[in-house]
Amino acid sequence: MEQYFLALNVEDEARKVSVATMYLTGDAKLWWCTKYAKIQANQIRLDAWALLQETIPEQFFSQNVEYNARQAVRNWSRQAPCEIM
Repeated sequence: MEQYFLALNVEDEARKVSVATMYLTGDAKLWWCTKYAKIQANQIRLDAWALLQETIPEQFFSQNVEYNARQAVRNWSRQAPCEIM
């Protein structure tokens, strides 16, 4: 994203948040819709790119790591012992 912002000369923090959130999909998009509703209602403030960069991994990274680890273990347990090595 940083390279994209540089290429398009996007310097305003609030604009960076707007541009970046246009590219969210799936659960991240649903999460953002909820956050955006709270922003519009002045319940929270999230207008800095750095804050968004911190918030997204906090929200999703640990879930993804756990899910991916579980999937890997499931896949390993389905393979024959010689396939694993």
